[in-house]
Amino acid sequence: MQAINDDKICDYTIKDVVHDYINFMELDRLIIDSIHFQRLKDIKQLTSETVYPSSNHTRFEHSLGVMELCRQAVKHLARNCDEISFAAVDWHELWINAGLAGLLHDIGHLPQSHLGESMYELTNDSGYKLIVERILAAIDRLNSDDKNLQIFYFEGKPDSDAVNKLFEHQSLHELLSIVLILEEYSSLLIEAHADIDLIVRAILGYTYQKQKYWAKNVVIRLLNSKTIDMDKLDYIMRDAYYTGVSIPPIDTKRLFKNMTLHRELKTITYKAGAISVIQNIIEARNNLYFFVYNHHVSIYTEFLSNYFLRTLNKAFIKCRLAETAEIDELNHGDFSVLDVKYYCSIEAVQEKIISDSDLLHLMKKKYLALRNGLGCQLCESLDCEIKESKLFEIQKKIGGQIYERSYLKAVWKTIFEFNLFMNQFFADENIRNEVVNKICSDDYQFRARLVEEMIANQAVNYQALELTHGDLYIIPRSNRFYTMDNIKQIFIYVKSSAIMSKEEQDVYTNQLFTDVIPQRNFDDLYSRKHFYLYCTEKIRRDKKLFNMFIKNFVETAEKLVANC
Repeated sequence: MQAINDDKICDYTIKDVVHDYINFMELDRLIIDSIHFQRLKDIKQLTSETVYPSSNHTRFEHSLGVMELCRQAVKHLARNCDEISFAAVDWHELWINAGLAGLLHDIGHLPQSHLGESMYELTNDSGYKLIVERILAAIDRLNSDDKNLQIFYFEGKPDSDAVNKLFEHQSLHELLSIVLILEEYSSLLIEAHADIDLIVRAILGYTYQKQKYWAKNVVIRLLNSKTIDMDKLDYIMRDAYYTGVSIPPIDTKRLFKNMTLHRELKTITYKAGAISVIQNIIEARNNLYFFVYNHHVSIYTEFLSNYFLRTLNKAFIKCRLAETAEIDELNHGDFSVLDVKYYCSIEAVQEKIISDSDLLHLMKKKYLALRNGLGCQLCESLDCEIKESKLFEIQKKIGGQIYERSYLKAVWKTIFEFNLFMNQFFADENIRNEVVNKICSDDYQFRARLVEEMIANQAVNYQALELTHGDLYIIPRSNRFYTMDNIKQIFIYVKSSAIMSKEEQDVYTNQLFTDVIPQRNFDDLYSRKHFYLYCTEKIRRDKKLFNMFIKNFVETAEKLVANC
């Protein structure tokens, strides 16, 4: 078996703060230097700079890191599996395509990443259907142009299972990435004899059904799995580095040195030497969810931007501005309206090359327009139906919180405090669970109604609170810790004990990772769903008002749940 020597294969090198040096080929360079990939330099990986000011890293360097890790993993698998003789595997081809999948996996991210995704869902009635249709049309075109491609084919026939999964897929940025790959990069990939089908499946996480394609499935799971994959590994290491949050050290060299394949299942497994690294990866990801991704200020600022964009889009729709002026003029004018679809769509990414700075600049201009009263003047000039409403006042209040840091205050700041609060104020477990489930539902209607009812309720029982819209927010969040079911999918090869006979000393015993190191079950310790409750600083600092606010929340939530 020929070893993969990336130093000889690769002509270019980039210095990276996380992985040291990243090597890449001419084909990679052509992709990296393309306008769509360069756009990723202005798509932030995190939106937590309010809490962690140094966390300004982008999807650009993350994608380079995932490419490097995917290829390092394949290179070491080729070397490590030589001793157990997995014959007829073209590791060089897998090495190339694994890297390409890692490089391209995030290329379809909308501005502000997940914020842009929520805006896309708001402004596109067809949702995912439109993107799926674009993907299927591109696949049909490529398959008819070159029958050897056979994207989403299986043994010479269309793979209906993979096609059906597209309609069930819930990761918008992955689907958008596939659109760009098929429509913008297919010619380059075809010319380089890349396996487009494998690249697409790896990004989506769609494995092949037949065991004979096990080697390609290894590549797919290297990029997209529920246990340890190279996407998770890079963002864990990179996010920790740029936020400065302490995590256990992750020794990727040790991990790859001990990465091998399960003899029977032909899936990735690890020798005992990787146990410490795997444990550190699990704890590191959980720590990041505790202290970064679920930080109450990070959640709050992301919510404010989402809310601000929604109100700007609502003003655009209500004013029916598309019939009054050109969209470009309205989006770039000093008015407190914004057609979000112009900035959060596949056309925005593919044709307009819209990135974070474009959207953030427009948001700032809209707030300044509000601050200077231009929003209301626009409504007067158009004789708009919302000119007497309080929509612009709400926008101004939200914008002030974003740009002048007049933040509301969290009632609790950690998952631990959330659990204490819920157990103390909602003694009935059924009611407590129902409140959490309703508030954390994807349907925001219950949360909106709860806020409305709390504001209405104060007029009867809690006049001193003086709550208005923008003085109270309820924001759901989910805890995406490693689950026990996922951890149990990690296999460890443990070498037989030396006390056994000499003939058996080189035999490896397969064990679950949980059998080697017992794990804490986070589902038993913390709620998988939780939410944050925010109020004004005046209420948070005044004990009497604060107790009144809490009582109002509990009474109203229990009443709404009982009436549902």
